[in-house]
Amino acid sequence: GIGTGLALSIFIFLVQSSHTEPVSGVTNGKRSVGRTKRPVWELQTLYKEGDRILLLFLQGYLFFGSADRLAKMFLTVTTGPREGQVQYCILSFARVVFIDASAAQQVKASVDKAARSGCQVLFCRMNEQVYNELSVVKAFRSPDHSVYQALRARGADANDIMQLGVTGIDTAGVNSIDPHVTRRATEDFNAVGSGIHDAFDTESDALDYCNDKLVDQYCYTPRVDWFKIAYRQACLTGSRLDEACFEAMGGLPEGTLGRLRPFCVVHDRMEHYTVLEGLEPTLWFIMRGAIAQLDKLSEEDLLVSDGGQFAAEVKGFSGRGGKRLRCRLTPGHVAGKVSFFLDRGVGLVDKEIIPFLQVSSRIAGYAEVWALTTSKWNDMPLDLRALLLDALISHMADDRQHSYLTE
Repeated sequence: GIGTGLALSIFIFLVQSSHTEPVSGVTNGKRSVGRTKRPVWELQTLYKEGDRILLLFLQGYLFFGSADRLAKMFLTVTTGPREGQVQYCILSFARVVFIDASAAQQVKASVDKAARSGCQVLFCRMNEQVYNELSVVKAFRSPDHSVYQALRARGADANDIMQLGVTGIDTAGVNSIDPHVTRRATEDFNAVGSGIHDAFDTESDALDYCNDKLVDQYCYTPRVDWFKIAYRQACLTGSRLDEACFEAMGGLPEGTLGRLRPFCVVHDRMEHYTVLEGLEPTLWFIMRGAIAQLDKLSEEDLLVSDGGQFAAEVKGFSGRGGKRLRCRLTPGHVAGKVSFFLDRGVGLVDKEIIPFLQVSSRIAGYAEVWALTTSKWNDMPLDLRALLLDALISHMADDRQHSYLTE
C-alpha cells in the first residue's frame, strides 16, 4: 500500500544518496586566493606555495556511505606521497543539504587523522543543521567571528549566540530566534579573537586565513625589504603605514605623499562599518586599517520573483545582511579608482554597479584614509598628477591581476 511505497521510496533515496559523490569540485591555493587584496610579493609566494591549501566543495546529503568516501579522499591527500604537503584543507558545505550523526562522526575522525599528518581542516558555508551536527561532535572548536555574524543575519538571538561561549559580540538589536536556528551549548569552543580558527562563514574568509599563515611562514624572511616588513606589521597589528612605506610600495618618489597631503582631507580614526561617501568622485588612500568594497541589495531585491513564476535568492547575497564582499583593500592601496576615472572620462553605466566602500572590521580597530576629490585633483601641479596617474595605472592593473586568482 501507501506505506510500502513510502518505505521503498525512502530506501531508494538513501541508496542513491549513499552512492552520490560527496565532492563536487576541488581547487587549491595556487589557483584561488581570498578576497583580501595583497601586494605582488605575497601573491608570488601564494602562487608558489599555494598547493599547500586544498579546497573541497561538498554536496548533497551526507550519510555514512558518502562520508566514508570522503574519509578515503582525506586519507589520499594527507598520507602517502603527499603527506606533509597539504597543510590546510578547506571543506565548503555550501551545497550540502543535510548531514547525519554518523557522517558527522566520520568527518570528526577524518579531521583528527589529518591533524596527525600535519593538515588542519577548516569548515565554511554550513547551514544551521550541518553546523549543529558538526559542532556537537567537536569537528571544529574555534569558529571565526564571521560565523556568528552569519548566525545573527539568519535570525539567531543574543542568548543563542552567547550559549556558544562567545564573548565580546555586539548583541544589540537582534531579533527573536528563528525556530530553525537551534544550537546546542558547548564549552569547548576557543574564544573569538584567539587568532586560531577552524570554521568560517565563506570560502574567502577561510582562504584569507590560510593565505595569512602561508605568507607568514614562507614570505617574510629576515632578508625581505624594510617596507614589506612594515606593510605586514600594519596588517598584523593595525599600526599606521607611514608615507615612506606607501611610496615604496607604489613605486612613488620619496616625498610624493608629503606633496599630496595638502590636497586631501585626512579622515583619521574612522570606526568600523563607516561608509566612505563623497559629494564628487574621490580617491581614498589607505594608511591604516582596511576598506571593504561591497555590493548590497535591499531585502526586496534579494528575492527574485519574476511575476510569481519562481522565488529564489540572488546568488552570492545570502550572507551578512544582503552584502557581498568584492575586495578588502589593505594599507598601501587606493580605493575608488574605477568610479573616479570613469566619471571623469567615458562615464559610468550606472553608479549602482560600483561597489560601495566601508571601513572593514578586520586589520585594525579603526581606519585612516586620505580623500582626494576630482576638484582637488585638478588643482594639483601637473608633475604631481603625472606621478600619481602612473602609480594608479599600476594599481588598477594589479587589482585586475588579483581578480584572476580570487576564489
